[in-house]
Amino acid sequence: MFTDKLTVVLSAAALCLLLSNPNSAHANAEFRSAWADPAQTRTLEELLYQAIQGKGVGVLTSAHSEIVAKDLAAINHIQRLIEKGDTQAIQRISMNMNACHHAGVTIRLMVLGAYETAEPGSQREIAISSEDAQRFAEYMDRCERMSKMSGNRRLIGTP
Repeated sequence: MFTDKLTVVLSAAALCLLLSNPNSAHANAEFRSAWADPAQTRTLEELLYQAIQGKGVGVLTSAHSEIVAKDLAAINHIQRLIEKGDTQAIQRISMNMNACHHAGVTIRLMVLGAYETAEPGSQREIAISSEDAQRFAEYMDRCERMSKMSGNRRLIGTP
């Protein structure tokens, strides 16, 4: 569903759409804080790790539902902007994002991808792209350093 190019552009552009709508200032602040919150991102990392370690897609169900409810409309809208080639808006807003935003968006895309490619009730292994895992680990490592948090061992990827 998501290509590497799309993941990078989404990470850089996700807040663009949320911050550009003056009619949803409260929702924008909520998204921004959620995507930049290292604790929420770490929780999603732990859930994805459990799913990959054989606990199956079931551990991702509530996280997936929440991401779909809060983030999917913006992600779909960003995909349409990418298809149109509106890189100026994406680049302009990406300058206001930090590593925590990138880590938060990246892990959400990984959860969506893992959930959507796994078959419910199936014993099939859940896998994620090593490039996505590496990208997430690098962003999260930077985020934790920026936030002056003690570095946690990465469960997904290596910094």
